[in-house]
Amino acid sequence: MKRNETSARGASKHAPVKNAGSRRLRSLTAAAFIVMTGIGLAWHTGWGTLSSFGIGSIAEVCPLGVLEAMLADRTFLPQAFFGLLVVAAVVVLFGRIFCGWVCPVPLLRRITGMKDERPAEKAGACSSKTAACTPSACASCISGGKGDEVASTDGRTDADRAGRNPGTGPFWVLGGALASSAVFGFPVFCLICPVGLTFALVIALWRLFEFNEPSLSIVFFAGFLILELFVLRRWCHAFCPLGAVMTILARLNRTFRPAVKLEACAASAGIDCRVCRDACPEGLDPRGGNTPWTDARCTKCRACADACPTHAIHFPAFERKAAARAASSAGEGAVAVKVLLPPRVPEKAIPVEARRTTFAETVEGLSLREAMQEASRCLRCGECVAACPLGNPIPDMMALMAEGRAAEAGRLLVRSGAAPDICGRICPQERLCEGACSLGRSGAPVAIGAVERAAADAALARGAHLERRRPNRKASVAVVGAGPAGLACADMLARLGATVTVIDAHEEAGGLLAHGIPAFKLDGNVLEKRLSVLGKAGVAFRLGTRFDGRIVDEVLARHDAVFVATGAGRAVMPSFAAEVRTGFVDALAFLKENASGSGNKSTLAGQRAVVLGGGDTALDCARTAVRLGASETIVACRRGTEELRASRREVRHALEEGVVFMPHVTPVAAEADADGVLTGLVLENVETGERLSIGTTTAVVAFGQRCVRLERLAAEGVVYDESDRILVDAEGRTGVPKIWAGGDAVRGPALAVEAVADGRRVAFSIAETLGL
Repeated sequence: MKRNETSARGASKHAPVKNAGSRRLRSLTAAAFIVMTGIGLAWHTGWGTLSSFGIGSIAEVCPLGVLEAMLADRTFLPQAFFGLLVVAAVVVLFGRIFCGWVCPVPLLRRITGMKDERPAEKAGACSSKTAACTPSACASCISGGKGDEVASTDGRTDADRAGRNPGTGPFWVLGGALASSAVFGFPVFCLICPVGLTFALVIALWRLFEFNEPSLSIVFFAGFLILELFVLRRWCHAFCPLGAVMTILARLNRTFRPAVKLEACAASAGIDCRVCRDACPEGLDPRGGNTPWTDARCTKCRACADACPTHAIHFPAFERKAAARAASSAGEGAVAVKVLLPPRVPEKAIPVEARRTTFAETVEGLSLREAMQEASRCLRCGECVAACPLGNPIPDMMALMAEGRAAEAGRLLVRSGAAPDICGRICPQERLCEGACSLGRSGAPVAIGAVERAAADAALARGAHLERRRPNRKASVAVVGAGPAGLACADMLARLGATVTVIDAHEEAGGLLAHGIPAFKLDGNVLEKRLSVLGKAGVAFRLGTRFDGRIVDEVLARHDAVFVATGAGRAVMPSFAAEVRTGFVDALAFLKENASGSGNKSTLAGQRAVVLGGGDTALDCARTAVRLGASETIVACRRGTEELRASRREVRHALEEGVVFMPHVTPVAAEADADGVLTGLVLENVETGERLSIGTTTAVVAFGQRCVRLERLAAEGVVYDESDRILVDAEGRTGVPKIWAGGDAVRGPALAVEAVADGRRVAFSIAETLGL
């Protein structure tokens, strides 16, 4: 068992390299034919694709050219027909291997950085009105319903993703190509075939440099190639008649097909693995269930075998040893499949002793290689999408990252307004996406947050920017509150073409991101980059402006819509805190002063600090106190350590840094000296009722926050509940037509990612109402 685990781990360590190597091999094979053409021209041997040399030669090598030539000449061409039989024999034996290994179109797409075509990804595009959309809008809705921009991972049907709904476009084009040849007496399609155009362009360029013969054909060939590759982005799947001919012939193919060792497949362990199906450029499922027509579309590219995390898929003459090893390991039972799954890339945290004195980010980002390795563990089951409040296209992002396309993976998330650079750092992924990961049932889930962070950082480092859409009309929107909800709403509204002004009472934008999250979790530079992107997109900021009195009148008069995201900023304090003059401080005030690391460290140096509460904010305060030099930091909480609301990762980091937890206690009284200075707390065990006194001069209260009612808004007709939360409908509308609300002002204290989801959803509602 250990030997198998070692071999599996060794194999998984280089999984991304394996995938990249297979792609390189296919690219080199296609490039070799182009090089052979050049060599043939230089040495006059005639090597290369003969379809580049004239109509007569087309019929000898291209099955479509054969049919077109005979229809054009209205005669039987024995030599051409013999060539057709040779090609047909190859296709019957190897299937559409030409499309996977020889055709230059995929090579050109990879060279130009275009994403590989996967028709199933287009099938899931939906409108914001479909039932499949999450409340925060699914990924395809984020791009304004443009399915060609962002793929909706969980919106597509199983039939679409498995390739069971093949398009008929290529067959219609095939019929048109043959009919036009018969009508015009000329193989018309040969003039625009991207395969022939590629080699024709090579020949034309060679003649230009060899004989100094400039020709307009260079412009013609290049222009049509650009049209077919960049404008008709789905050429292979929606238009290519040569692929249609290959598919018809491949109906007879029964050899060189992918074989699956079902006992080694992750599905045998109850894991909903879809890696092979998503890796296939044709959207086929090698495990079965395809129709004969969809099986005929297999290009033998081996992408499924390369992507399989348990090496359960192999082709004849390839991967046999890995597949046999996988099958033998899984022979002990389905649970043994987890041994074959790649291990999780360990978290990269700076040494404990170093982080006790620094506010640098505790967890370092993954390198590109590490992110590729971790992304290769993703099984594309899509369960994380449903668990993410933002409905992020996580499997699609993982697929791109596994291929080493980090910047493209980041742009996929950045352009949706999902703030992956921030959420990847501060989200409690183990309660959301990673908690839903199917790998977690048999081992460690995919480190989604770490991969998301690496992708976002790569995209922003390469200059990812906010792309504004030209709106149908001019509209001005005021966003009140520069926290997560407000920034997300401003981001999406700017993308949709609105003129956005963000108003905030603080002198610095960011809300809790700037004032309530320590720098060791979210470096200030990350937020500055996000604000810079918004600023460059034209979002205006009015900081240091309180939203009350005449400001409310001014904003309502000047703007077409207003989004209120003022958060929950009123601290919850114990009643006995009023009996003490100094010593109690609420968590947000404590973090605002110290979270950046620039606060006065002498206030806690050498003293005991007690933090009351058990959530993420409480642990942020405790870990901040450690860095401020407290001799001892105690977290007093009502629940046990394993039951805390705080992230398990944060609890682990706090324990490593020396934070002491006192579970199952609640403060009942304060002790103070004659001057009203706090000297201690009385804690009561919630299970036994026993009381104990603990000495301290600083008690940080992290019991949560409450919303603040804005009386001026209430006078306008905005309705609040008994907890001072704004009442809104499903789209964030208040009772006032021009006013929307979201984030903590509606939910009460909640996760930053939920606030981002609210802001983004409201942005779509505002845009629809204003007709953008």
